[in-house]
Amino acid sequence: PNAVAVGPDGPYYVAQLTGFPFPLHGAGVFRAEPGQEPQLYASGLTNLIDMAFDAQGNLYVLEFRKNSLLSEDTAGDLIRITPNGQQERLIESGLTSPTGLAIGPDGLLYICNNGVQAGQGEVIQIDPASLPASSSPGWNAY
Repeated sequence: PNAVAVGPDGPYYVAQLTGFPFPLHGAGVFRAEPGQEPQLYASGLTNLIDMAFDAQGNLYVLEFRKNSLLSEDTAGDLIRITPNGQQERLIESGLTSPTGLAIGPDGLLYICNNGVQAGQGEVIQIDPASLPASSSPGWNAY
């Protein structure tokens, strides 16, 4: 487990980074309610690093490396999971080893990008209404 968020329905949601060999699409999100066995909520994800729920009950999950930690590709990804379980990949390029995700009180997404590159890290601000984006999403970097 690598990230936890309290769902709008009350239980905890737990994301997996997964361990070696860091299988492509081998990570999932589990719904964990006290006193019950965790249930798989979403699957087919890779190297999850963080997640957060928005006010509409959508779960945003951040993939640290969308092609596995064993790949030389450092591209990350952002996926929206709707309350009915539908997954939508939102950012096809531009995220490089992202390490954190938050949803502000303004409803905007804030992502720590280049989180493992000394001196190159940035926080980007994304309006979820503009997603899914083309190959070059418009965002503000700080």
